[in-house]
Amino acid sequence: MSAFSLCTCPSNRGAALATALTLALALIVPAALEPADAAVARRIKREAPAKADARPQIPAGQLHIMISIRSQTVTVYSDGVVAARSRVSTGMKGFPTPTGVFSVIQKNRHHRSNIYSGAPMPFMQRLTWSGIALHQGALPGYPASHGCIRLNQDFAQTLWKRTRLGARVVVTQQEAEPYPFTHPKLFMPKAVRLSEARPELRGTLRTAQADTTANDAERLTIPDGLTLPDYPPVADVTADIRQAILDEDPNAKKPARPSGPVSVFISRKDRKLYVRQGFTPLFETLVNIRDDDQPFGTHVFSAIEAPDSNVKWIAVSLPVDVPKPKLVRPAPSRKLGRKAARAAEPAKAEPVPAPVTPEAGAVLSRIDIPQDAIARIEALLGPGASLIVADAGLGWETGKGTDFIVLTR
Repeated sequence: MSAFSLCTCPSNRGAALATALTLALALIVPAALEPADAAVARRIKREAPAKADARPQIPAGQLHIMISIRSQTVTVYSDGVVAARSRVSTGMKGFPTPTGVFSVIQKNRHHRSNIYSGAPMPFMQRLTWSGIALHQGALPGYPASHGCIRLNQDFAQTLWKRTRLGARVVVTQQEAEPYPFTHPKLFMPKAVRLSEARPELRGTLRTAQADTTANDAERLTIPDGLTLPDYPPVADVTADIRQAILDEDPNAKKPARPSGPVSVFISRKDRKLYVRQGFTPLFETLVNIRDDDQPFGTHVFSAIEAPDSNVKWIAVSLPVDVPKPKLVRPAPSRKLGRKAARAAEPAKAEPVPAPVTPEAGAVLSRIDIPQDAIARIEALLGPGASLIVADAGLGWETGKGTDFIVLTR
């Protein structure tokens, strides 16, 4: 007899009915619920690895954080190699995100805006003291911020943990990327420079940089017989700042010497070279620029670690913004009128030649730097050092507690 058969005896009909319902529920309910539970379990198991993999992994190396406003993307490079990519939301109309060369100058895990009523800005990484930063925020798929660069939660957290103060950030309208670069006028570590000048000393100069500490650029040891040409002396900004503090208060504690990677900025507008270390000005000097009426564009050169106590250089050339084509309206006709004329002959876009970004090597070849400035820079040179060459001057965003900030728009 089937388990679902019911006894027709009147006295046992109630008991049989109850037994049948119990058996039916025991067989039917698990059959109905188990697939749903299994589906949920499979979905959780399937999505768990995907969610873990969604968080980017950024390997060790010198970072370049490249923001493209037109494509609304951020691409992170480690030692010139793509490490991660994600979507962003930049400044809306009326609150544009500035373009140019920046670096991380402050980090705050639980930051709140002091401009917009304490609005939360988790995983904030400040780029300017005027209020531009990277931080976690909503990504509607188009520019929607008040100038900051919003990141999704996973990317904001990962990037915040990976970066250090001074991490390079480049914001452009079009996309740009780092590329390997070599040029005879790029700086090189002091030991390598001296070994080239005196080949017979190559075996003894491997530790020459120990003669010049990272906090004392003035201690330069030049082997006998190697002379440097005479150039105008550089203006030592750091010494002036220290002396001013001591003049104001002789009992004041002498400020610590700066440390960290050295940054150099050469401005075509100012015809000057500026040097900072750890966001602190070191010195500045005039440079000679050939064909100074020709633009530089904006180029960033970054030193990364290489074998034999040397460094390799990678470059980023910021693309020149292409202007929007101008619309040429047809002249109004006396017979047709303005509206009819426009309908008969629509406006045409006037062709505008696309500006060309100057080639980085050609730009460096036009710059002559005083030898004593080169010696002082190379005494501090190492992985993480940078050189920025631009048409702009030392803008107002560059100040106390910043690296060089170069605005292109």
